[in-house]
Amino acid sequence: MGATTHYLVDDLNPTGYAQVVENCVNGAVQRRYTYGLQRISQTQFLNSAWTTSFYGYDGFGSVRQLTDSDGSGDRHLRLRRLGQRPSTSPAPRRTSTSTAASSTI
Repeated sequence: MGATTHYLVDDLNPTGYAQVVENCVNGAVQRRYTYGLQRISQTQFLNSAWTTSFYGYDGFGSVRQLTDSDGSGDRHLRLRRLGQRPSTSPAPRRTSTSTAASSTI
């Protein structure tokens, strides 16, 4: 017999759309989501502990990365075609460079 998955859905939230707030498999919560105007974080049970990751968005409002509670790159998300399994990769190391330019018209 396969696993039974249930979703707790909140349709009274700031987004105005129904949102999944909990994912349960065989009666045990596997993942929880926190929303504001966008999805803020997910908390999931990993390695015998609850772990929270925060969503990072690009300029178009698409989710591009998950960060851990310290803000360091947790996972970098790659786009996929409908029906394909998502793939993740470690977030690239951040390097900081600054360039200043000025012009006079």
